[in-house]
Amino acid sequence: MLGITQYLACHRISMDTIQGYVRPLGDGECLLLVGSVAEGLANPESDLDLLLLANDRDAGEHELHGDMLRAMPEGFDLNIEVITHARAEAVCRFFLHNLNEARRPAAAGAPRSLTFVGADELRLLHRLRTGIPLIASANSVDTLRDCYALHALPDFCTLQHVACHLRLRADASQTVQDAGDPHTPLVMSQLAGQHLIAAVLASIGETNPNPKWLLRLLRDHRRMLQTFDPDRLIRLALPGAASSARDIVDELQAVSEMTLARLVIEAGRAGSPTAVALSDLLPRHPRVLPAEPVDCVV
Repeated sequence: MLGITQYLACHRISMDTIQGYVRPLGDGECLLLVGSVAEGLANPESDLDLLLLANDRDAGEHELHGDMLRAMPEGFDLNIEVITHARAEAVCRFFLHNLNEARRPAAAGAPRSLTFVGADELRLLHRLRTGIPLIASANSVDTLRDCYALHALPDFCTLQHVACHLRLRADASQTVQDAGDPHTPLVMSQLAGQHLIAAVLASIGETNPNPKWLLRLLRDHRRMLQTFDPDRLIRLALPGAASSARDIVDELQAVSEMTLARLVIEAGRAGSPTAVALSDLLPRHPRVLPAEPVDCVV
């Protein structure tokens, strides 16, 4: 896999080439390098992904894309996404509100109600947190990161993925009872395993929401995650074709219990602001009502 410098050299382009085709940025605007190149996951065939944090939605996305493509080698894949400050701040406010709700202790005897963010919002939050500023006006993206506590996104993602995992695990256990449908429990188990892996990765700061990177990231962090038994987690995402649905669901249950217990221990040890909410999610604590992820309405 290629770092940023290696990737650009491979395509005979430079940061100056990219920066030279960007219009002057207004107050608070920022051009971020995002995606696999920014995160050290790229290969020579990877796209170059840019995110322009703009004051105006009509920020010349198509014109900018055309100008930059003309400057790039033939066949080069370039993606430019324009997000307005208003949209970014709305998503960040939505995230911070739900994070603060997850931080609050549940009322005595009452279930905790949790609200999570939708896939598009999670992708944007991840990119705002991890993107590398190429051109920026003063403190544009840093202000967003600080104001809306994006440093806590991994804690929130751990919580969200655990909630999704538990829902899918329950679905897998329920559907395995139907002897006439051997496939649905396998699909549910695989999806549940993916969310469990994503929760483990989030617990060490990895918030990339794209499922295609889960196993790569798990292998990259294998040594750090030894207490989570990475090989067993990988087998959840890649179940053997010869295994029965019952065996796969039983293995999912066993790995899930072990992994969730470890996540709660690690969250408490690290002083995670959502450690209590994470503990409340576990089946032995029936004091939570995890909602489905929802889209932020702007």
